[in-house]
Amino acid sequence: MGLTFVNGSSSVGLNATVTSKSLRCISKSTNGFVYHGYSTVSKSRLNSSFDSKLNATMSSDLMKSHYPYVVVGGGVAAGYAAKEFVAQGVEKDSVLIVSKEAVAPYERPALSKAFLFADPPARLPGFHTSVGGGGERQAPEWYVEKGIHLLLDTEVSAVDVASKSITTGGGSKISADNLILATGASPVQLTMLPGSDLEGIYTLREYADGLELYDALKANEGKTVAVIGGGYIGMEVGAAAALMGVKVKMIFPEEHMMPRLFTAGIASKYEDVYRKKGIE
Repeated sequence: MGLTFVNGSSSVGLNATVTSKSLRCISKSTNGFVYHGYSTVSKSRLNSSFDSKLNATMSSDLMKSHYPYVVVGGGVAAGYAAKEFVAQGVEKDSVLIVSKEAVAPYERPALSKAFLFADPPARLPGFHTSVGGGGERQAPEWYVEKGIHLLLDTEVSAVDVASKSITTGGGSKISADNLILATGASPVQLTMLPGSDLEGIYTLREYADGLELYDALKANEGKTVAVIGGGYIGMEVGAAAALMGVKVKMIFPEEHMMPRLFTAGIASKYEDVYRKKGIE
């Protein structure tokens, strides 16, 4: 087989006051956005969601070490939380979103849809939250306009409720009056199986994962991909791969597709459609 795709958020509110050594901040606020981080985005393709001119003119500054609200996680929940903060009239510079991804919150479900098969494929900033819910597109500039700070490309390594602090991967702490955990779920990894560390095995969870999977599918046209999982994401990636000219074999332990939603009769109709499209 040419490659294998392994098929893979909710938020929890805590009252916490989460201090800090000064954090390095690179920022540009005139006709642009505020971006806090320890390094610039390493992959140029990820920069497609940022204004290249702003990236070229970022300057050093100090980020606040305390916020009334800190959101840990930069996915769908974080984006819609930001929208709600604005709707509730929360003061500017009161909210910080910390995300290990290098891009502002976006509609994650798009990664298994038009991101893969559309021509041209969907890319940021086209599907930042909250377009999926009928709201405005919250591109990076939206956050600076609304006074919401983004700390991107940064992992939170610890949450200490006793000291009311979060610690970043770089060892810095940030305090907050309220902490929202919006990290979501992790994709299923076949780490217990022999060969799970070989090249050509992909999961789909983040924007960077989507770029890698897209490149792999494009590079393997005419070859075979095994899609492990028969749920929403497995079905969507299988369909997208077939549209991209890849031979698809879907593998799942259940008796039929989407067993938590489809009856056997409904599933059989979808399976027939997939078979007619050349998907095994």
